[in-house]
Amino acid sequence: MAAIPYLPNFTGLRGWLVGDEARALCTEAAEAGVEYARAIAPVGTPPDDRHPGAYRDSIRVVQAGLGGRNRDRVQVDIVADVVYAAALEVQRGHHTLSLTADMLMGIEEAG
Repeated sequence: MAAIPYLPNFTGLRGWLVGDEARALCTEAAEAGVEYARAIAPVGTPPDDRHPGAYRDSIRVVQAGLGGRNRDRVQVDIVADVVYAAALEVQRGHHTLSLTADMLMGIEEAG
């Protein structure tokens, strides 16, 4: 079979990567990720935890502007912004956000 020449349209592609459709798709995936993360997030109980559910409730979607190596595509993040989020993720080994990323990658691969 003869090779089919492919000439990428970088201008057109960039327009899509920074456009409303890409942002909506990324936001939809991030919202699904937030729902999953909140479902698996650890929730302490008093008196050991003075703020039970604060970590879970801090998980949210952030519209992060443009991302990627060249800052040439929309970026939508999932964050947990309580002060001790990193300690829960890494030191205590809950890995809520990394498990969420793994779940989202599964959606992407199956999609």
